[in-house]
Amino acid sequence: MISDFDISIANVAGKVQLHYISPKLMKAFHELDEDTHYSKYEMVISGLRRMVGTGLTFSEGDLWKMKRRVVTKMLNFKYIKTLVPKIKVIVADKIG
Repeated sequence: MISDFDISIANVAGKVQLHYISPKLMKAFHELDEDTHYSKYEMVISGLRRMVGTGLTFSEGDLWKMKRRVVTKMLNFKYIKTLVPKIKVIVADKIG
């Protein structure tokens, strides 16, 4: 059952926008064939790409998957924990 807090719907510039708040709805939506179920605001996205680059946020398809794998490995707790001694050395060197 969908509650009022799971999704919000808006009409902006003549386009319907669905904002999924429920993780279950987000997962179900993203398991669909993306290209046929929604369109992105390419004008807005292309402007943002020019400002912030084409990192993970604005990548799609196989490129997104590859970048996501890299970021996931880099944000793994065990990996970050191995960096703590190096970070301590750098911080001690910088603040003397």
